[in-house]
Amino acid sequence: MSRCLIMQQPLLVLSLLKEPVWTVGRVCCCSEGRLNDKSIVLLPPLEISNGRCLELDVSKIPEFAVFPGQCGIITSSQQSAPGGDLEKKVLFGRCYFLHLLCKDARKQMLASRVDKLRNYADRKSLELTVACGPFTASDGLFYKTLDALIEVLTEEPPDILMLIGPFVDLKHPVIQSCSVEKSFEEIYENLLTPRFKKALSLSENLLLLIVPSLRDVHHDRIFPQPPFQGPFMHERLRYLSNPCTFSVNEIVIGVTATDVLFHLSKEEVFKQSEGVRTDRLGRLANHLIEQRSFYPLYPPAMEVNLETSRIDKLEMACTPDILILPSDMKFFAKIVNDSLAVNPGRLTKALSAGTYCQISVAGIDRSHGVKSAGVLRC
Repeated sequence: MSRCLIMQQPLLVLSLLKEPVWTVGRVCCCSEGRLNDKSIVLLPPLEISNGRCLELDVSKIPEFAVFPGQCGIITSSQQSAPGGDLEKKVLFGRCYFLHLLCKDARKQMLASRVDKLRNYADRKSLELTVACGPFTASDGLFYKTLDALIEVLTEEPPDILMLIGPFVDLKHPVIQSCSVEKSFEEIYENLLTPRFKKALSLSENLLLLIVPSLRDVHHDRIFPQPPFQGPFMHERLRYLSNPCTFSVNEIVIGVTATDVLFHLSKEEVFKQSEGVRTDRLGRLANHLIEQRSFYPLYPPAMEVNLETSRIDKLEMACTPDILILPSDMKFFAKIVNDSLAVNPGRLTKALSAGTYCQISVAGIDRSHGVKSAGVLRC
């Protein structure tokens, strides 16, 4: 973070005196329960803090949005900051006032060579359909909703069909009641594999992408999550990890099946200026871009078994052109920090059909950045 935003070395926390200085750290909660505006602290790296944390007084800040695990740079001073009188905070016998949190460290988008872009300039638009599980209603493992989606796509098959788990849902009533006679692996192989084959038969050019979910009871429930290992293989079938980043026609697409938007919404502390309306869903999606992470929340939600030794796999190598974020929150498709952020919703909601997403990327020069997306009801 300090390398990205400022070309100086962060000052030792113990040496913060009267002159304005800055330091870097991670937002934490200093009390029991959820983070609130009275319990926000910044934990700097051990080499500059000796294990001490800085309390962050946000009472005089007109607007902010913080959550546990958020990395940022703060400025601290014993003097009043420009624009008003700011109170001081006393922590561990030392006087600090933290009046600025800089949290934007987003990476650049992938730069493409002009000659490569010209290869796609005269082609038709790239059509991408995204659907997120559950793929069957709560009254049984019949997968009629997935069948309906495949039937809808028969008339105009997309170039890419992305199916995001859960496929054998841990939260499905039939699974939770343990009333199935087959193993979870057999359910996946016998009920999902034939439907994957049918999807591939829609077009000889269709590429099928499969992304697992932490709710897939037949798969490894660790995050980051490895891709499925078969049993069905095909030259136009790709099993991807959760999260993952890939490129199609010079368009970078980032995906995570974990409901990071919902988890952030429960932990975020937010304040806005009076009379100003903000886009909550866009703000939550923007946290991922600014923090360059598919899951910037720490500690994670209880349902997320975070493998800390592989936490580097959550980092975004670059800012995606398209960011797909399935969530139980309201579906949307909007431009966030020059990226197209999409929540396709769930294909099935209890006993009723849900939503899926169709994205069209025009085959023109990247500098125009034209992308369109729509969320449709199944």
